[in-house]
Amino acid sequence: MLLEKISLASIARVIDVSEYWLQKYVNDIYDSTPKNINVTSKRKISNVMQRSGVALYAQFG
Repeated sequence: MLLEKISLASIARVIDVSEYWLQKYVNDIYDSTPKNINVTSKRKISNVMQRSGVALYAQFG
């Protein structure tokens, strides 16, 4: 994943397409993406470090 922002114009120039085409492509992909997805929550993970050693314990629940 990129950590900096890149303009649409720069991307279009590098991949040699028009800005109009690239914006339409992005919009089409966005429009075809489901707006409501079913997400289940992950189990919570907590790590505890014991002072009497370097043992790490993961507690799932």
